[in-house]
Amino acid sequence: MIGGINLLSLITSSWIVDVILFVTIYAFAMIMERWWTLSRAHGKDEKFVQRVINLLNEGNLEQAKYVCEQEGSPVARLMLAGVSNFDSVPESVKNILDNSIETERRRLIKGVRAIGVMGYISPLLGLLGSLIGIVSVFHGASLKVAGTSKLIMGGIAEALVSTVIGVTIAIICAIAYSAFEDRVNDIIGDLKSSATYYISYIKGEVNIV
Repeated sequence: MIGGINLLSLITSSWIVDVILFVTIYAFAMIMERWWTLSRAHGKDEKFVQRVINLLNEGNLEQAKYVCEQEGSPVARLMLAGVSNFDSVPESVKNILDNSIETERRRLIKGVRAIGVMGYISPLLGLLGSLIGIVSVFHGASLKVAGTSKLIMGGIAEALVSTVIGVTIAIICAIAYSAFEDRVNDIIGDLKSSATYYISYIKGEVNIV
């Protein structure tokens, strides 16, 4: 119930509310998926990077690749790109790592952008639902005489429910989008830091033992 209006009956009688609810379910699913993914993603893991570089120092290139493949995190995929091109000149490795970081950025931001789109269109769908509902109310009222005022007020209240739902989802999506975007930026910043450190290592500027 919303404001005394039976939501179930509204769902069964309004296709636009069905669309809004579909967007709502999709948005919540994307929010949960991105939360789970981003909470487990790391762009910087000093112990892991140290382990990989120690293996390189020992000449265990294949073992270093294996460790990166098994880890499966953004920083591990970054290090795998670097380790796979260990014998290349630093400038080439830097370009490879930059491309790897951009790939990770696209991978991480993909779902976040979808949440942003849902937050943008949900209030518009809510407004559309209200407009359609109001048009239907006035059209129905024009065909009846008794109880016209009550019919109009009740119909308008029912129509505005779609706007309430749409705006509510927009607020939730806006909060999630902002938080996830900050998280993605933090991960990318950490990846750049890890890449810089690896480049310094292959240049011989640092050495982990």
